[in-house]
Amino acid sequence: MISLVWKDLYTSRLMLLLPIGLFGGLLVFGALTGNDEIASLYFSSLANTYSMLMVPGCAFANASNEEKNRTLSLLRSMPISPQTIVASKFLAPLFAGVLWSLISVAALLLGARLFPKAAGIALRSTPFLGPYLVALTLPTAAMILIVSFAWNANVAGIAFVVLSAALYMISAIFRPAGMSIMGFYLKIMSPTPSMVSIAFAVSLAIYFLGMLVAQVIFVHRELG
Repeated sequence: MISLVWKDLYTSRLMLLLPIGLFGGLLVFGALTGNDEIASLYFSSLANTYSMLMVPGCAFANASNEEKNRTLSLLRSMPISPQTIVASKFLAPLFAGVLWSLISVAALLLGARLFPKAAGIALRSTPFLGPYLVALTLPTAAMILIVSFAWNANVAGIAFVVLSAALYMISAIFRPAGMSIMGFYLKIMSPTPSMVSIAFAVSLAIYFLGMLVAQVIFVHRELG
């Protein structure tokens, strides 16, 4: 199990290394130039945006790589249970999300110390907004993996686009009465501690439920 998870983490390593290089460069550039706007508008906003892409991105990248390199067929021929194969595909993106969450918290805390005047220029957020956003994307990542095991990575990519558009439309249509789309967005992006706790609990439950569904699908395909 550990070796399979490590393989997937290594395969999708650029998902972590590229943003670390990008955001680290922004921090250094902002510190050298004393530009608070760079720290807030670019660093904080981009870091939070990337938090919403980390787990789904890793899930889709791993599914695509398995299909492209046909390593899933190789794993099927090895003495590894189908449940273990599926579990590793779910655990690798989750670990990537946890690692990115720790990095984002540390980076935002460092940014707050380096650029104290940046507070309020961009979207006000707690250092834990990154982990909160990562948690919100776990159900989407579960859907990507379920579809990839049921059909293939291409269908999973289409489903990801459709689901993202559907979630945006749903949030726009069913937002609280009298609240603008931007106001609703700002409310979601300014979570209270209870919102963070609920997001983690519900999203993790959905994610692991999705893993069980994917295991059933994969075992059924194997027996078929």
